[in-house]
Amino acid sequence: MILRKYDHADLKQLAELFHDTVHSVNASDYTAAQLAVWAPENADLSSWGKVFEESFCLVAETDGKITGFGNIYPSGYLDRLYVHKDYQRQGIATALCDYLEKVFPVEKITVHASLTAKPFFEHRGYTLIKSRQVERGGIFLTNYLMEKVFERAANQVRGKTNRSLLKKQRAGNFPALIICTLKYIYTSRIRNSNLRGSIAAAEELMLFASLFSGTIISI
Repeated sequence: MILRKYDHADLKQLAELFHDTVHSVNASDYTAAQLAVWAPENADLSSWGKVFEESFCLVAETDGKITGFGNIYPSGYLDRLYVHKDYQRQGIATALCDYLEKVFPVEKITVHASLTAKPFFEHRGYTLIKSRQVERGGIFLTNYLMEKVFERAANQVRGKTNRSLLKKQRAGNFPALIICTLKYIYTSRIRNSNLRGSIAAAEELMLFASLFSGTIISI
């Protein structure tokens, strides 16, 4: 299995994977009517494309086939995390989540977990904030606002790990690093007054840039 950055050419496949996964894996926790409004037959691809342009999206491939994906915003909001219905319980969600949690130097990660996904996030150290009833097309679905808080010491360790990984990257990635740096500083609004936070952010950013430059990470 490999993890790679999202490409626009993946869009339709990711939407189809989402639909098929929801209608099979989540069918044990939600009714047919709920599944229909959650994952309709015809996805709005333009809306999906906008989401992936505004966030960082990671794709998992197994033997050349897309088997999972996830995306996260600079705020630390983990938006989507789905694994192909035929590749469940093979460590794909864990690999995706492990990486996505380290992309941005945030103090906490938040997620709206489904009934099906709630145990997965609990196992990863997420805590329940509140239960929600989300209305779609007049039908209500239950999900859970959960969060995972990182201590300052943990963030520093993550920064050191990312620095060691970067030493293995080629110098050819540097132009992409510059572009990514400017984009990231703008979106995350790093506070110049917080020197330690800025250093940790820069270290995390460098790993983020390695993905944007096309580096493939084998799992």
